[in-house]
Amino acid sequence: MHVSCVVMTMAKVTLSVPDDLYERIDALKDQLNLSEIFRVCVSQEIERIAGKPNAEITIKLKNYLQEKSPFETTRKEEIERFTRKWGQPDIITPNETKQPYVALMKIQPITIGNTTFVLKIINNLMFPRDYDFRPFVRTDFNLEEWSREITGKLSDVVDFFKSAGFSVGENTIGLAEAPAILEKIVTDDEIKAITNGINQGNYYVWGLFAYDKDDIILIAYLFQERGAKKKH
Repeated sequence: MHVSCVVMTMAKVTLSVPDDLYERIDALKDQLNLSEIFRVCVSQEIERIAGKPNAEITIKLKNYLQEKSPFETTRKEEIERFTRKWGQPDIITPNETKQPYVALMKIQPITIGNTTFVLKIINNLMFPRDYDFRPFVRTDFNLEEWSREITGKLSDVVDFFKSAGFSVGENTIGLAEAPAILEKIVTDDEIKAITNGINQGNYYVWGLFAYDKDDIILIAYLFQERGAKKKH
């Protein structure tokens, strides 16, 4: 495959790239200014090879700023990891108190037949509580109970995540966590109603999660009222 980039007003250059890279470029072609990327990268490399004074100062400044802001390298690596795994995150929130120094979230609709599952994918820092909730997740949950309330091929979604090396289980979603976990899944008014119900002791909210050491996926949620789980 070939990609053509305009590098001067009247000049063009043709680049050869591997097929897999071309597919990634093509998928993001509306977001990538290939000409500008090529111009900047090649200009920097030419200055470095030519040994111009401004290239040396620029490199030293860049290294100095990276040393002063070590978070940026870690953040970049985390965003790249998340993007490779799930695609471009919808929300990126920098953090300077805890590694990997950036909270990431993506909403991913998955349509199977007439059913659409809306998965909410977050990295460790996006989870609203400052401790690891995963040891408290019940992995011996009753999938049939969830499947009775959630239409569609929920069992297939669960089986997929398990086959991909994820743990799957259920856990309560408390008053402090509900707004952050359910954000973008339900409306603000629904979140307000849910938090009011939790606060008044009317019901509990349960989440069905898939998770590994890096990320947490909300597959579905239910609320429990008067001892019975019901779909919200």
